[in-house]
Amino acid sequence: MALYRLTEKSFINNTIYEEGAEVEYDGEPSDHMVLVKGKKGKAAAEEVIDPQADQK
Repeated sequence: MALYRLTEKSFINNTIYEEGAEVEYDGEPSDHMVLVKGKKGKAAAEEVIDPQADQK
């Protein structure tokens, strides 16, 4: 499962998350979901890391 940071308030898996929250999600991400760690979608072959993740 991949970890995403939300760029806007979102309703995912029957839960409301505020902007900036990080959530684990296994489906196809929306435009307001920024990949932090894990594979992006089912077609990704490599792990992708958000370069801004260490700047918090």
